[in-house]
Amino acid sequence: MSGVRGAVVERGLSSRWLVFGLGDRDGALAVDYLVKVLEVPEIFRVPFCGDRFKGVIYYLERAVPVLDWGFIGKGDISGKMVVLVEWSGELIGIEIERVKGVEEYALVEAGKEEGYWIELDGSKNIWALDIDRLFKGLREG
Repeated sequence: MSGVRGAVVERGLSSRWLVFGLGDRDGALAVDYLVKVLEVPEIFRVPFCGDRFKGVIYYLERAVPVLDWGFIGKGDISGKMVVLVEWSGELIGIEIERVKGVEEYALVEAGKEEGYWIELDGSKNIWALDIDRLFKGLREG
């Protein structure tokens, strides 16, 4: 089960997902978390911000941290876009290479989990970011 801005994405129930390209794999995130997709924003490096973030971007006069893919096991990926994601009033940016579209999927009951990822569609090799687990992991660390 994953939370979606106060609602819950339950396994077995269908919901809409933003599918994006990331290296040789497609990823997805529930559109209920999506704030905006920004094309080629400038990422400002921040000294001593740790290994979880690449730096910050500015969105509506607010500094928004941009996640470093190395933190969630994807290595060094520099995307052409940043997806702004909101969880409990907090924003982070996630770099992606390309938007593939919005598709409807149901989380499968016995879906595989790997770190911050949940298998969304095994036949297409699409994995979804577990936004609840990701934000909780960022808070703990």
